[in-house]
Amino acid sequence: MRRRITFQQKDATQNTRGDPIPNWTDYYTCRAEIEPLSGRELMAAMQVQADISHRVTIRWPGTSITLTPDMHIVYGTRLFDIQSILDTEERHRELQILCIERVGQTS
Repeated sequence: MRRRITFQQKDATQNTRGDPIPNWTDYYTCRAEIEPLSGRELMAAMQVQADISHRVTIRWPGTSITLTPDMHIVYGTRLFDIQSILDTEERHRELQILCIERVGQTS
């Protein structure tokens, strides 16, 4: 797990008229493995959720950290929208996160 990623969560802020303004703040930073899905893996992932492009694997963050599909992942200038979070074998050792990369958008 060589890549350093940051999970961001959306905060609710408002402009002067009371309209919501999307604002993302850093929540949790860790090491990860980012793998593009191809071939059979991509077909299997798409059975779960359409348009899955990457699998991100991290070590279990512990019970004090709660990761949700409402967050996104930042890796350098790349953004990944979280589609699902899987506790591998339900052993609390690692999480596999299925994502869609936002192409042409930066953090």
